[in-house]
Amino acid sequence: MKRLYYHPGGIVHKEGDRLVVRCQYCGKELGPGIFAPEPCAEKTAWRTEIGGAWWEVSVWNCRANLTAWKMDEDGEDKPVFWKAPGRVREELQKLAEEAVEEAGGALNISGTYGPSEALEKAIARALESGELRIYTEPYRVVTTARFEPELLARAKAYAARRRKPLYEVIEAALRYYLNVKKA
Repeated sequence: MKRLYYHPGGIVHKEGDRLVVRCQYCGKELGPGIFAPEPCAEKTAWRTEIGGAWWEVSVWNCRANLTAWKMDEDGEDKPVFWKAPGRVREELQKLAEEAVEEAGGALNISGTYGPSEALEKAIARALESGELRIYTEPYRVVTTARFEPELLARAKAYAARRRKPLYEVIEAALRYYLNVKKA
């Protein structure tokens, strides 16, 4: 498993013939997305590469959410969708909440936190066993996606008016929202 650490900000420097972005706090050279393989002098979060995706814990609305990303060659983050059976999801959720507290955070403090070692091991174990699956295209998991009741009602009404299957309407909305092309 490989970690990339967030750095609070970068400043562009000219070093010889090349431009380099360095952290304004610790001076480390940064890669795409203000990440570096070494931690910053300031306490920051990290993401861990497991199974081809970068995993982190995002806290918002007083809930710890396990998120996964893939970075393209330009350093742009693209969401990775994951699904797992209920008991695995519950275990990952519990470990995500514990990771936030272990990092010195709390569920009422929104932000990004690195996964704990226990969470990293649980993700790796679930991926290896096949119980946790990741997808880069939203239409592959659209039938299992959870939506806000109001949005689902609007999607159902639109599907009925257009005489289209509901999954096609949701798939198109997800592709539009995430700017993802169908394979």
